[in-house]
Amino acid sequence: MHCENHPERQAKARCQYCWKPLCLDCQIRVKDQLFCSKRCHTLFQIKNIWLRSQQALFRHNLYLRAKTEHLNRYSTFILIMLVVATGAISLYSATTEERYTPSSLDGHSLSKEASSPAALPAVGSAKPLGADKLLSAKEHKFSSAHPSVGWAKMDLRTEPERNSIEGLTDAEEICSNFHIYLAQNRVKQPYYLVDICGNAPPNSIIALYKNDRLCDTVPCKGERFLFPRIGLERNRNILQAKLITADGKLCYSNTLELLVDKASSQVTEKGLDIKRGDINMPRICLSFDSGENADAAPLILDILKEKQVRTTIFLTGEFIRRNPNIVKRIVEEGHEVGNHTDTHPHLTTRSEGGRLVKCLPGVDREFLHRELKKAEEAFYHLTGKHMSHYWRAPYGETNLEIRKWAEELGYIHVSWTCGRDWGDGLDSLDWVTDPSSGRYHTAEQIRNQIINFGQGTEFGANGGIVLMHFSTYRPHQDKVYLQLPEIIAGLRARGYEIVPISQLLEGKGIDSNRWAKKGRIRQTGR
Repeated sequence: MHCENHPERQAKARCQYCWKPLCLDCQIRVKDQLFCSKRCHTLFQIKNIWLRSQQALFRHNLYLRAKTEHLNRYSTFILIMLVVATGAISLYSATTEERYTPSSLDGHSLSKEASSPAALPAVGSAKPLGADKLLSAKEHKFSSAHPSVGWAKMDLRTEPERNSIEGLTDAEEICSNFHIYLAQNRVKQPYYLVDICGNAPPNSIIALYKNDRLCDTVPCKGERFLFPRIGLERNRNILQAKLITADGKLCYSNTLELLVDKASSQVTEKGLDIKRGDINMPRICLSFDSGENADAAPLILDILKEKQVRTTIFLTGEFIRRNPNIVKRIVEEGHEVGNHTDTHPHLTTRSEGGRLVKCLPGVDREFLHRELKKAEEAFYHLTGKHMSHYWRAPYGETNLEIRKWAEELGYIHVSWTCGRDWGDGLDSLDWVTDPSSGRYHTAEQIRNQIINFGQGTEFGANGGIVLMHFSTYRPHQDKVYLQLPEIIAGLRARGYEIVPISQLLEGKGIDSNRWAKKGRIRQTGR
């Protein structure tokens, strides 16, 4: 017996309503019954309600015939309405209160951390202060093994508005380290099931919302959490998480927009913000941004050429116009060129905690398109070649709306690998020039941080994206680019291949070629 949806798989059971054979991935368990879809579950409930109502009417008719022949004709109608109302209430309870849990799916379970009894709140155990703001007891039972469940509404106010209303003083700092993203699945799953993971403070509780409805809740014991097998709906899925810390602070994560293509059943993330490449490949990228001047560019290019390193360099239109010879050399030596806008403008406001909030006045779709198009036109007129499909926002100032605008021109946004603090990321901070600043690190400290990044962790520095710059105002003896030979040698000694962004993303499931079909200027002509 083979599965109806996956003929290559053995079926382990049948749908309770349509009797189709089902494999483990296609089973939806409600109480002790299995179904292939929400539709079958609903039809099964309706069928049972109808049968029960017919039996009740039959018994009632026998009773009427035995007792009296003068019953008012309206009593039967009233009784039918009562039976239908009772059935409707029963159906509503079954579809809204019944919860599917990942552990109830045959053959599937959560990770050890998320599924162990110690990781879940014990009955009667003390909750963190303010936990009642996040979830009710009924919501704690909920999990999204199927896209048909979950009806708890989420507040749609902006993050600063919500945090200020909650009366939090440092919620922005917590939110700056609270992110969710689409996990790289090592086990192939049906297209409508994805894993969502992220970073959060330890000993906190996270709730995931999909399309403004509660999807799942998990505790975060370490600094990472996982929502396994989240069911997606056809077309558009907006995902955002809500967090409450052990001391009761409440904040919201970034937003993910996932699209499910009806024809190919592929999942596409809108407004992509790439901070890391394929974590299963020992590759790393030493990326560079063009600055106000090109004082360090010739020496950096000399080192890269001597060490036979090809990388990705993000150039502004102003840099291209001021330094045509350097740009031509970049192209001749085989480096990948990304878009860094035309004039390097600020794009978003920042909260007190440093979290990017919303677009600055005057920054709209037309403004961003003009910045990206002018930079690419300058590059094309100089070299006769097109930029790659990648761009990096000036100062790293971007949000979902800005990234979606850039995607309309075929650009994927590439940030850099970052964490909760400098020691968890690969931002060289080579632009910090004041030694008295708390963000200043010596060139030797930066070199050691890049070389030793990820040591002792499961994936090491796999897929890491380093951020450096073509110019710096640091003292000559403390310029970071002078450490490049040792950085390259140290990374290669650990077994890492230094590659451009396009090669870094080869195993991440991102086909950059498809972005050229989305209105980029190279498609519309000059």
